[in-house]
Order: sequence, then structure tokens, then C-alpha cells
Amino acid sequence: MTARKISKSAASKPFPVRLTDTERADLEHRSGSTPVGTYVKQVLFDGSDTKRRSVRAPVKDHAALASMLARMGASRSAEWLATLAHAAESGTLPVDKETTEKLRQACHDVLVIRMLLMQALGMHADHDDHHHDDDRDDDGQRPGGPFTRASHHRRRDDDQ
Repeated sequence: MTARKISKSAASKPFPVRLTDTERADLEHRSGSTPVGTYVKQVLFDGSDTKRRSVRAPVKDHAALASMLARMGASRSAEWLATLAHAAESGTLPVDKETTEKLRQACHDVLVIRMLLMQALGMHADHDDHHHDDDRDDDGQRPGGPFTRASHHRRRDDDQ
């Protein structure tokens, strides 16, 4: 593989400019999601920057991310799940109707958060990953009980 040599006159060279904090902040505000250097070149040269493409921001939807973060903050799901996991490990987890509902709500919250995050990142959620009501028996329970590993479509052991 041979490298093409670029003449020194054709190669791009940095052009440092000293800015005050206020000037820098103003430039960053004006440039928005466009890198400051790219913005300056576009303004100076009438937007005729044909050599480089602008960097695409990884976040597709800031409103969707804000919604997800608000839901995470309001739900306390992680706190509930950690408490329940500790109780299950110590054998002190009473499984009553209230516990069942809190577990279902926590699982639902995690699913919603996952879907919002994937949407914000421009990804498509795989609808086969979550459960449907038609998987439940006449009592509304999944096969194997509400919290057993058998209640899931796909067991973790099968993934390995």
C-alpha cells in the first residue's frame, strides 16, 4: 500500500486564534451541534466547506432522552428492585398481591425506559423481547409463576 504525498501547500494547517471565555461561549452557542472549527469555516467561506462532512450528533431526540430520565427519576424502580433482590437472597421476600404489583410495575418501568432510550438513540426496539398478556394463564400468571426464571420467554442459561 502506497501513501499519497500531499504537497505542503495543499495540506490543511491549523490557524490558532485567542478568544476570551465570553467569545468562546458565544461561538459555541452560535455553532449549536456543529463543531466550532467547522462553523467558523462555514461562516468565513460562505458555507463552501466541501471537503468535510459535519459530525452527526449521536443523540437523535433530546426530548425522548429527557422523558426517559424523568421517568427513571420518578419511578424509584432501581431502588425497589435492589430491595427485592436483597429480600429474595435472604429468603425474607413475602410474595403477596402488593409485592407482585410492585414487581410488575418495576419491570414495566424498566421496559419503558429501555424503549425510550432506544428511540432516543435512533434504534428500533425488538418487540419480541417483552411479554404479552396472552402468555399468562387463567389467573394472570406466566407459566412457572410470577417471578420464576421459567416465566420468561428466554432464559439466561440459554443465552450462554
